[in-house]
Amino acid sequence: MGGGLARFDTIGLHGIWSWISSSNQHHIVEFIRRHLKPGGVVYNSYNCFPGWAPNAPLRELLALYDQFVGGNETDTAKRVGNALKFAGDLLAAKPAYAMLVPSLNAKLEQLKGMDRNYLAHEYFNRAWQCPYFVDVVEALSAAKLDYACTMELLDMSDQLNLTADAQKFLNAIGNPIMREQARDYFVGRQFRKDLCIKGLRRLSTLERVKRLLETRFVLTTVNKIPMKFPTALGEATLPAQTFEPMIEYLAADGYRPKTFEEPIRQGRLNVPALENMLIPFVHQGYILPCQSEDVIEQVKPQCDALNDYICRRARTSFNVQYLASPVTGMGMTVGKLEQLFVSLIKSGSSSVEELARGVWQMFLVSSERMIRDGKMLPTEQENLVELRALAQKFSETMLPTLRALQIV
Repeated sequence: MGGGLARFDTIGLHGIWSWISSSNQHHIVEFIRRHLKPGGVVYNSYNCFPGWAPNAPLRELLALYDQFVGGNETDTAKRVGNALKFAGDLLAAKPAYAMLVPSLNAKLEQLKGMDRNYLAHEYFNRAWQCPYFVDVVEALSAAKLDYACTMELLDMSDQLNLTADAQKFLNAIGNPIMREQARDYFVGRQFRKDLCIKGLRRLSTLERVKRLLETRFVLTTVNKIPMKFPTALGEATLPAQTFEPMIEYLAADGYRPKTFEEPIRQGRLNVPALENMLIPFVHQGYILPCQSEDVIEQVKPQCDALNDYICRRARTSFNVQYLASPVTGMGMTVGKLEQLFVSLIKSGSSSVEELARGVWQMFLVSSERMIRDGKMLPTEQENLVELRALAQKFSETMLPTLRALQIV
């Protein structure tokens, strides 16, 4: 790049690290060292031990068969299928390794039902490497990167993912890198999504709490939020009597984004309970943090222009299922019909009848019809009945949150 080096605030490595050679990993680390700004963030996802330990020899077996026996086959699906058959025949002959890992047959059956192109990437790449967490930390340290946290929000909660004995054991480990590596043994981690920072500075407890209470959050659904969700321990249940009032708090005033400073100050909630609520709900997308008012004002014109373009395209073709929210800085899932409703509302339509008839007029131009029970509805009246019902549902269940997200 000559004398003027490009500098980046963020660099993302998704599906790369485990599937390239050591020399290419070194080149990536050197690129990060030269081009990432101080305070910059690197996202890195990769396969890892110890979770991969039971199945790593099976992956190696498939890759070796492809290398030495099946490499002349040009059809990817056949290559993968032949290797899977070979592995199945090997396990059927009951090798000692299959006795040591009784789950192998179930794993192989799972692989047989998966997409062949995915399997070719995941299982047949000859440069495939599976490190431990500490191996990646050491490699990235050459770029002055420090491990910050996992990208998987739910994984951050020890209370939700670890037994009391596991928490006690891990809390006694003073070194944070050793603690994180040991934690992988408790949760059986086989895939990591790490965030690393160049020149990491950790907030104090008071600073972290202050920023948490200053952050506004928005509720993204009008539906009842389930209080049960899967964790590394199986399933966790949050106390409804504590958190359902907080959901109602977020839903008040037209789902307007709010901080939790008020319920904390009033004693209706404490900080640990707030974190226990936010971690699973934000992880699942039911509640999302909001950008500052200044940032929202700055990016809203671009979001509006992008959303208008996507909604216009939905009239003739549909290949984008998201609209941009300036409030969250994220894309929100919005289907084709809902995009058409959004477009009509922005053009001045307001009632359910106006929305239904507006979409019907678009359908007349594009020769589209509503489908019920797998059959196309032939008449205008039948289509309008269906469209009115969907417009009513949209107005009640999606429109309030789209307004709060400033998509509408």
